[in-house]
Amino acid sequence: LANVYYKQKQYDELLGYATVVQSRPGVSNADEIALLVAEAYFQKGDYTTALKNYKQYLSTHDKADRNVLLRAGYSAFAANDNQALDYLKSAASDQDSTGYFASYYLGAYYLKQQQKPLALLAFGNARNFKADKKIAEESSFQYAKIAYDVGRAEESINQLEAFIKDY
Repeated sequence: LANVYYKQKQYDELLGYATVVQSRPGVSNADEIALLVAEAYFQKGDYTTALKNYKQYLSTHDKADRNVLLRAGYSAFAANDNQALDYLKSAASDQDSTGYFASYYLGAYYLKQQQKPLALLAFGNARNFKADKKIAEESSFQYAKIAYDVGRAEESINQLEAFIKDY
């Protein structure tokens, strides 16, 4: 039933049902329910509560889906939880949209932590995501700005010239 509520985007109904089910002793699929609860809270924009449930789910799943790790990482990022780093690093890549989005938020996380060389790497990856112009544009700008900050003036100028030409 929880899956049906989730697929129909009836998040409040899902959360009410999950509360009842999770209060029962010996629930065999508690981790799967925790994931659905996390996803529902994520969709509702309650990232702190979503993160709590993602953590419950991920504590029992060593090989979680990268999309789940991205949403857990974003939730942790939004909640100022340092676990964002682990989740986003596990989801980041240059292979697909999930990886590019994770790279973007990883760059933002590193920038927030004043780890500019690592932010430069992450934004460098995310700027190649041409399927989402906003992510590519913001990542390209951040890359150029951070390149200057870390003493790579010539690269920064080249990137800013390319940015002006492209956007």
